[in-house]
Amino acid sequence: GGGEGGGGEGGGGEGGGEAGAEAARRAAAVGLCASCLVYLGDLERYRATSGERAGGAGACAASAESCYWQAQRLAPRLGNCHNQLAVLATHRSDNLDALCGYMRALLAPAPFVPTARDNLERLCRSLVSEKPPPPPSAALASLGASDAPPGSGDAIADAWAAEEARWEAGLCRLHALLHLRRPSGGGSLPSAVAQLRRELLQRLRACARVGRLKATRVGTALLVCIGSLHLPPRVGGEGEPASEPAAATEALAAELLKGIVCAIAPAVPKAAVGPERPLAALLAALAPLALWSAHSNHRLACLAPEARREYADALAQIGNGLPASARSAAASPPPVSGALVRLVGFTPLDAALASEARAAGGSVGGGSVRAGDASGLVRAHGATIFAALRLLAGAPCAWSAADSGARGDGAQLPLEWDEGSASFTAARSPAPPPEAVAPPIVSADSNATARTDTACASRGAMPPPPRPPVFASPQCAAPPHAAAAAPA
Repeated sequence: GGGEGGGGEGGGGEGGGEAGAEAARRAAAVGLCASCLVYLGDLERYRATSGERAGGAGACAASAESCYWQAQRLAPRLGNCHNQLAVLATHRSDNLDALCGYMRALLAPAPFVPTARDNLERLCRSLVSEKPPPPPSAALASLGASDAPPGSGDAIADAWAAEEARWEAGLCRLHALLHLRRPSGGGSLPSAVAQLRRELLQRLRACARVGRLKATRVGTALLVCIGSLHLPPRVGGEGEPASEPAAATEALAAELLKGIVCAIAPAVPKAAVGPERPLAALLAALAPLALWSAHSNHRLACLAPEARREYADALAQIGNGLPASARSAAASPPPVSGALVRLVGFTPLDAALASEARAAGGSVGGGSVRAGDASGLVRAHGATIFAALRLLAGAPCAWSAADSGARGDGAQLPLEWDEGSASFTAARSPAPPPEAVAPPIVSADSNATARTDTACASRGAMPPPPRPPVFASPQCAAPPHAAAAAPA
């Protein structure tokens, strides 16, 4: 059931008197509307899965998805809507969207527990029980920038479609292993993760080199990676085999995010010299990553110093590859697109979106860019990335510097801004103080050779930043298109 949509946004009863009562009535009405939309979505979902309408399952599923997203826009603090979207994704065998949806349901300010937690558990158990994707071919692993698999045009398209599906399948399996905190079929979790990560990154790099990255899927993958670093550690049931310590799996998840960012970073300067629409989609996928990296990268404290430098170097490549229009647009607060509006209520981005809300005059939904305006989207998403990286580098843009609530979290990522060359660079990161470092964790790197990763610093030694204040919820005129309405 999805009938727990009440509670809505608002809570404006603090004003006192008639104004406070009116705000309370409005908040209650918004909550009721959100509940009704969830119920309507459930009815359409039941029609889609029961075969009640001959040939109408797709239309019913699209209608359900639209209802859930409209409910989420009215009450973005609720996790229920994302759980229902994940259920839809599960029915269409879209495991990546399902993972993202269940994580968002658990990482909402009002998480949908225990339902979403149980659903995520079932999905992860199903993923690890499936046969893993085959390893990449030698030709794919050594693919050059101008190479392509041999064969006819249709054969090439089919081959790349298969590789795209396999990197997604590998990513889902990896996150399932990390969530369950133990390998399938015995063995070492770090070794199993290292092999899957190596194969995933080979495929991802190859797809990026030949322009076969689907930006929306990359964006969803990045949200899943970020979400996995914020989910509370899973508690195993009685009789389960021993699992890896939470600190060890957090380090593995951080290493995976770093590898994905490094693999896709070269796609930005290449896309910047092409058509604007693909570039806008890629920047939309990367904007949440840049915002999170600027405000919440203390979650990467478990990476070794050299790995943090590689992550910063990838961010520098992204920032330096932005078109001039994005850099000039960062002179003032960038307008907010529907892609960022739909991330309201995702707690890992709370601090970043609160800063965006202040810059936009109090509401993330203000000044939105039209979905069909490719130039405007390039400027908006590019300016968001540029401003976030400047904040991370300790050289915020003028409008961001004037925001007393804006704060970078650059202690873990050695990114620098060179005013003379107007470019980003990654500096050599100093080693963390010995007292803030736990004993090392031995794992296998991407070359399957032994290496030592620095364990995550204890929570007491490195506290997270304070929770940002609640800000106004967005109001959007139209529901997102079904193809773009994935939980990411």
